[in-house]
Amino acid sequence: MAQIKSWHIHDKIFFVNEQKYIAVNFPDLHFKVENGYVFLIGTIHISANINDKIISDNFWLKIKFPPNYPHMYPTVFEPRHKIPSDFHTNPDYSLCLGTEIEISQIFFQQNSIGVFLNKLVIPYLLGFAYHRDYNEFPFGERGHGLKGKLEFYNELFNTKNISKIIKFLSLAEKDKLRGHCICPCQSGEKLRNCHWKVIHNLMTIPKSLIRKEIAEFRKHSIS
Repeated sequence: MAQIKSWHIHDKIFFVNEQKYIAVNFPDLHFKVENGYVFLIGTIHISANINDKIISDNFWLKIKFPPNYPHMYPTVFEPRHKIPSDFHTNPDYSLCLGTEIEISQIFFQQNSIGVFLNKLVIPYLLGFAYHRDYNEFPFGERGHGLKGKLEFYNELFNTKNISKIIKFLSLAEKDKLRGHCICPCQSGEKLRNCHWKVIHNLMTIPKSLIRKEIAEFRKHSIS
């Protein structure tokens, strides 16, 4: 079986553009290729005023890109253990930036390292630093597993009902929305006047991830 070329070989122009963006905006990060995988390694600096409190810190990160990037988002590791392993990390010790669909909803709006760093990684680091210093979460805290997923969908669809969530996701799996259909939220409104924009945004996510999410929720609805 032929080995799939990694994205930095398959799309060299895109790789160069990503390198240029990092050089200008995150000069203490650099790309490195190891065993065919692309990594972004180095120090990222954070600084923000949150709730009239100044948050400033730096973190040494190792960001691993999948071979099919940007059709899948990267994975972030903090090897120097400044962030405790029990603070929103995954079983492989990568940083838990959110639920899979939550991350995808943000990343796949533009599919770039700039979006990934600015809208996912930096908010995570700011949230950690703020919680470390003031013992509270400035942006709220998401639960783990099914609980966290239900919290996320409750923010999107105003429901934790698994059957309703499956109906919403089934619409997001389609290639085209029909605005005259009745919205699954049971408001009685047509989709175009209700959750149209939310579902339309979810449609930017790869269908494989949407189908995976539907399958997982169906297991929970049966159990």
